Amino acid sequence: MGAGLVDGVSAKRVCDFVSEIETLMGDRDKLREKCSEKCEVISEQIGEVYATAKEAGVSKKALKKVVRTRELERKAAAEREKLEGAEQDTFDKIRLALGDLAELPLGQAALRNGRGVGAEPAHA
Repeated sequence: MGAGLVDGVSAKRVCDFVSEIETLMGDRDKLREKCSEKCEVISEQIGEVYATAKEAGVSKKALKKVVRTRELERKAAAEREKLEGAEQDTFDKIRLALGDLAELPLGQAALRNGRGVGAEPAHA
């Protein structure tokens, strides 16, 4: 390689890449600070709602668990939606086999009918 080259690229161009990356990272860090401040405000508001619920007699711990569970359920549903039709069916069968859907109406019906992974269809 010639002098002033880095992997065949001029040293100046490499320096320009580094400079641009560092500038963008600085911009990102500034945005994170702003977002962090806004997130703190929202977190305080969420805390106030929990406090109000607690004052009304609702268990704060139970309420937090319900909110967290619903968040996880939404994320799981979103992951399922990323799959194609047959993959969604397989996903559901695996979840049912693991007992993950037992608390849902469809899961309860499947358990009542004795249907699990590999079971014959109900109409057979």
